Amino acid sequence: IGSFELKVRRSTAGHALAHAHAAPAAAAPAAEVPAAAPTAEFPAGPTPEDTVDESLVYVNSPKVGIFRRGKYAGGKRVGKGNLIDTGAPCKKGQTLGYVEQLGTFVEVKTPIAGELVKVHLEDGSPVEFQQLIAEVAPFFGGHIIGDSKYA
Repeated sequence: IGSFELKVRRSTAGHALAHAHAAPAAAAPAAEVPAAAPTAEFPAGPTPEDTVDESLVYVNSPKVGIFRRGKYAGGKRVGKGNLIDTGAPCKKGQTLGYVEQLGTFVEVKTPIAGELVKVHLEDGSPVEFQQLIAEVAPFFGGHIIGDSKYA
């Protein structure tokens, strides 16, 4: 079918070379192959499992769209301010905000009663599906788990 040529290059650092046949003594010395570029090493930072606070409940986006923290009726903002502010107590199923998608507003609700610890997005920020929106410290018997003032 014609001539076919295949060149293979691989790093042999740290590996013993096994030659299939001995090179003839009269052969010209082979040109040195430059050492392979060092691979990029990533810093040993914290893994996602290390940074997760298990005492908090995380609220994720139900859809892709624009995150809205205020009240909306008929596609227009009603009133000023946010539905709930950081540090405020919240009930199970309370609306934290909305995800606007093609003119419709989908509620983002708290999955558990507790205290809103942090909202990760500003009003009008784009949001992806299952992106972290907020953190809630749950109430259990009147106490907030993980809060030293209730310990």
